[in-house]
Amino acid sequence: MSTNTLGVSTGELGRLANELRSSGEVVAGHVAKLDDNLFGAEHAGAKYSAQGKDIRAGLEALRKRIEDWSIATGATADVIGAGAVEYSTVDKERSKQMDDQ
Repeated sequence: MSTNTLGVSTGELGRLANELRSSGEVVAGHVAKLDDNLFGAEHAGAKYSAQGKDIRAGLEALRKRIEDWSIATGATADVIGAGAVEYSTVDKERSKQMDDQ
């Protein structure tokens, strides 16, 4: 029989959620930088407008992926944070139930 136990560190889960949220916010800030600095046909020169359009399309696709990643990171942080609260709540309830016996 093993004496090892499985446990959840709610403090560590909360810290992870906060770090993920901060990371997502930093990445979201770069979306605005991309918006402010999109390269396009007007920047490429008269003979290179097609290439300028292609570069802009690539930057817009990159912007969308970065924005999606940032949103997903925030949602993941929310779920982990809620999980940490739930673990803590359940643990307190179970402890109280055992004390009441």
